[in-house]
Amino acid sequence: MNWNMQSLDPVMNGCWDWGNLNLFPENKQNDIKKDVFKNCEPFKTENGYSFPHSAMIGYAEK
Repeated sequence: MNWNMQSLDPVMNGCWDWGNLNLFPENKQNDIKKDVFKNCEPFKTENGYSFPHSAMIGYAEK
């Protein structure tokens, strides 16, 4: 399965909120943003980004 998104904005906003990254100095925040965009470059498509991930489908009976 792939997780497709038009932009990284939802991920960036979520990480900033969840991780309180706004508490870091501005230069460190900028470094983090640059690294995220750089590391996501291999997943960039003409429609945004596509991140592969596995999905588990299971069934159990008692």
